[in-house]
Amino acid sequence: MDDSWKLSKNKKEISIYTRKVEGVGLKEFNAQMTVDATVDEVKERISAVDDYTSWMHNMVGCSKSEETDEGFLTYCHQAAPWPARDRDIAVRLKFEPLDGGGFYVRMICEPEAIKLNEDLIRVTKVEGFWKVYPLEDGSTHVEQQVLADPAGVIPLWLANMVVTDNPYKSYQALRSLLEGNEAEE
Repeated sequence: MDDSWKLSKNKKEISIYTRKVEGVGLKEFNAQMTVDATVDEVKERISAVDDYTSWMHNMVGCSKSEETDEGFLTYCHQAAPWPARDRDIAVRLKFEPLDGGGFYVRMICEPEAIKLNEDLIRVTKVEGFWKVYPLEDGSTHVEQQVLADPAGVIPLWLANMVVTDNPYKSYQALRSLLEGNEAEE
């Protein structure tokens, strides 16, 4: 990682880095951890969109459509902390193999792909990826990086707090599911 990244949280072997991006109010995050699971098990969890509510923090619901050999379109509804309104987002996940047995997932925001829900605020800008690969000791490295514009009115301090807390809590729950342990706060 370059010097623009700041370690914002490092707890229970989960590291959350953030950085400011020119012209964007919300910080970009990069979350990393190692899990005692196979690359295929991690891929299965990332692909099981209907199950996102069991590990993605504040996820109210998520569905999958337009499946191809390369990936699929997701539509997700995410709860926002008060005083903000809930958000929804349509993101295409495109899977690409990595040398050495891992995979890379490009996240491509497609805000027009799903009919607008007037009760939610549509997120229209997201750039991100997942990078997952095996380590020599049999464990798996899991990394996600996201830069998003949450759209609508949301206090910047609240949005930037969520940028650290949401990926941390999501990674805790993902590790718990993959390793068969209870998630700890």
